[in-house]
Amino acid sequence: MKVPSLVKYSKLSKSISGIINVLFWVVLGLAAASILAAIGIGAFPKAIDLITADNSFSISPDNIIRFEITASSISDTDISNLYSLLFISITLLLIMILFVLQQLKNILKNVVDAKPFAKENAKSIMYTGYIVIAGSVIVPVMKAFMVNKIVHAFDISNVNVVYTINTEILILGILLLLLSAIFNYGAYLQQEYDTTI
Repeated sequence: MKVPSLVKYSKLSKSISGIINVLFWVVLGLAAASILAAIGIGAFPKAIDLITADNSFSISPDNIIRFEITASSISDTDISNLYSLLFISITLLLIMILFVLQQLKNILKNVVDAKPFAKENAKSIMYTGYIVIAGSVIVPVMKAFMVNKIVHAFDISNVNVVYTINTEILILGILLLLLSAIFNYGAYLQQEYDTTI
């Protein structure tokens, strides 16, 4: 006989598993669209008309600072390369998100199958921790590289690009590695309990 709270958590796990599955396919579709956009911009660079009615172009990397760039600056710059790099960066970010979602799918499958302390869950949490730690370094590198390209392409003065590791994400990755060790120990205790019955 199942404990009522376990039944409730089993239903919740099934619901979350369905959401993660849908999200996985959405992110996969976005990654494919981003790759196609990068290829399309590279193949048809003149297809992008970024100049507005007032002969200016505005860009806001990371939604913090907005640059207004005049049409004369744009005409001297190969803007298609910038957009190709942007879509390649987005694709790399989406691929990392896909890896994390795949690990979540694996964990939730075991939880739905009433095996929350399966050894595979400890491995999935560990892999997620490694991906998150890598992301804390790689994502800021991609942002700094992209903004640096924009600054140099449009010759924006008095702007310096500073690279820093995302410490919050790094700490989260380390916590996930610790959690994986706890789950690994839980899997060991579960195995010991199962063999003694």
